[in-house]
Amino acid sequence: MPTTAPLVTVDCSIRHYGGEHAPHVHEAHAQLLFALSGRMELEVEGRSSFVDTACGLLIPAGSRHGYLAPPGAQMLVMDVPGMAHTALEKVRRFQVPAAARCQPGQLANDVRLHMLLQSPPLLPRRGVDVQAIE
Repeated sequence: MPTTAPLVTVDCSIRHYGGEHAPHVHEAHAQLLFALSGRMELEVEGRSSFVDTACGLLIPAGSRHGYLAPPGAQMLVMDVPGMAHTALEKVRRFQVPAAARCQPGQLANDVRLHMLLQSPPLLPRRGVDVQAIE
């Protein structure tokens, strides 16, 4: 029986972070990431955001981003070719489904990618004007 190769090769890995990383760009791939433990503060195209175990972030290919994470932060990161799907074209925070929080290899990458792309979006993080509250 013939088999077909997946149309998109998705690299899914666990990465350990700590400290600050200068802004950089990935021209060839988008990234979807969320925390397995800890938290990461990010700046994407000049806007602040964060990821933790409940919310993830889609960073489109070509988007300038940097981050700050406490020592020991553990992230699940999916590198997806930038033109793989139109849903990868905009920065988006999303709710991480419980079923997607498993280790790489416990869930097929294409299934995890589909889950994350279909996951409900979350409101972007916004600054608070403290003087307007007073």
